[in-house]
Amino acid sequence: MSETDKDRVLVIEDDSFHLKRLENILAEAHISFTSFNNGKEAITEILNNSEKYSCILSDIHMDVFNGFDVINLIKKSKKKIPIIFITADDKIETKAKAEVIGIFEYLVKPYSKDVLIHAINKAFQKFKSQK
Repeated sequence: MSETDKDRVLVIEDDSFHLKRLENILAEAHISFTSFNNGKEAITEILNNSEKYSCILSDIHMDVFNGFDVINLIKKSKKKIPIIFITADDKIETKAKAEVIGIFEYLVKPYSKDVLIHAINKAFQKFKSQK
């Protein structure tokens, strides 16, 4: 399988502790990823290289381009990449807003490794079924 055929996750997390945790989980699960510590750099990568990614993991509350900014720009660009929000925000209003705009999965920190990997695998399946 070539690198372009392999599922890859784009990770957006501005908190260094949580970013490192995500990177460790993905590496242990042998899931390829590229990570960014802000949404602005990540959105540039997505818009220029979307074909590289089968899933996006994004925090919601970030200083530079929050998770909602990211998903809105992706939707405007007509990219069909499943997005999983990973957040400490467990407010019903925030989750409802995410569901209305079409988020694939909403995980509240702290999440288990198994729940995260399961959500990513479901996102990979959805991405493949859209091709």
